[in-house]
Amino acid sequence: MNPLQFHICTLALLLLSASTLSAAEPFSGKATDYHGYQRYDMTVGGCKAWVVAPKQPAGGNPWIWRAEFFDHAPQVDLALLARGYHLAFITVGNTFGCPDAMKHWDAFYEVLTTRHGLAADPVLEGLSRGGLYVCNWASAHPYSVGCILLDNAVLDFKSWPGGKGAGPGSKRDWEKLLGDYHFRDEAEALAYQLNPIDNLAPLAAARVPIYFLYGDADEVVPFPENGQLGFARYEKLGGPAKLHLKPGGKHHPHGLDDPTPSVAYVMAATGQDETGFVPLLPSDDLAGWVEDQHDFYKRDHPNTKTWRLADGVLTCDGSTGNCGFLRYQEKLGNFTLRCEYQLSAGGNSGVGLLAPVPYTTLNPNTLPSNVGLELQLFDDQASTPSEQGNGSFYNKLAPREKIAQPAGRWHALEIEFAWPRLRARIDRHIVQDVNLETEAILASRSREGYLSLQNHGHDIQFRRLRIKRD
Repeated sequence: MNPLQFHICTLALLLLSASTLSAAEPFSGKATDYHGYQRYDMTVGGCKAWVVAPKQPAGGNPWIWRAEFFDHAPQVDLALLARGYHLAFITVGNTFGCPDAMKHWDAFYEVLTTRHGLAADPVLEGLSRGGLYVCNWASAHPYSVGCILLDNAVLDFKSWPGGKGAGPGSKRDWEKLLGDYHFRDEAEALAYQLNPIDNLAPLAAARVPIYFLYGDADEVVPFPENGQLGFARYEKLGGPAKLHLKPGGKHHPHGLDDPTPSVAYVMAATGQDETGFVPLLPSDDLAGWVEDQHDFYKRDHPNTKTWRLADGVLTCDGSTGNCGFLRYQEKLGNFTLRCEYQLSAGGNSGVGLLAPVPYTTLNPNTLPSNVGLELQLFDDQASTPSEQGNGSFYNKLAPREKIAQPAGRWHALEIEFAWPRLRARIDRHIVQDVNLETEAILASRSREGYLSLQNHGHDIQFRRLRIKRD
């Protein structure tokens, strides 16, 4: 925001209130055993669902979402549980990834990410007909997916259960699919354009990594019509993909006896190589952070804290009538920052970078957006990218693309700085990728400076702030 907007936000807050964001809830209810892990059952939208918790969650709270056939060939699930991933499943009946089933998936995703604090970008795992579920949901939410594992997966329902290709199909399942999708007749189903095999473009545009694990002699879900064609089309679209072929492999058995290749792919795709990263919020006392508030606010409200940290979630209380920055007390040179954030409706915040001096009251020469950079985090409704919109370097550079991000949902943020290159990602979008030496409007930016989180008088939460110094 410009200095005047920022400095008068205290007055505006006397008239406005922000919605409250809540901290993540632990899983509750009776726990049962699943291969030595705790499984928690729940009901979401009338559907039975459950989550299996790892003994020690990995950084970022990653999770794998299995579609269909829970606990069948669970090698990769167990390996990821051992590495700190949660495992989730919801029962929506044998409904072939139809739109009605996807509404239940939407509700389950909201519960797990918003209420229970799981990562915003799960790993989706589709075995056999499960491929219809994971690909249909991913194509509708491409920036909410870490990667996709396909295991002899159906990518074209005309192939299975339709039996319109080399395989026998399943007459009973085909008739049920026609009803579940509310097709008037078979002709409408055959003309459907949102089959995964025909709807890979949204995933490729978002660069969602896909691991194709297929037997080339599958007699149920023919490889040429599903995995082979899907992989070829995805590569042609520019999507990142790996084909792991099992020569002579039939539809069963699924998975790999040694899931190491699948697990390695997932770990790399979801950024779980945390080597060198350390937490910036190691305790609940905000040690190492300084609150740069307005002087008059500190004078009139000496005991009021705008920022609080509890259960690993850092919350800015926008109702306090204060504006300012929460600043990490050490200057940083080259680094990679990872975290997740959640805005309230209409919320406005930002991450200050490379500011050579701390912010002081009513001094525009100390605002991070003026003397350093501010990556804008904003629940805006603009239709085109702007220099003040979400993902911008505030008042300097518009984001590379306009991204719509629902308020009240966790979003992943990564900022990489290795002089002179500065790159920022929100979810899977690269919103900034600049050279500070050659970008004229960013000239004279420092090689090091303060990192800060902005309080613009709106509720915002951060969690899992961690940093690697390069």
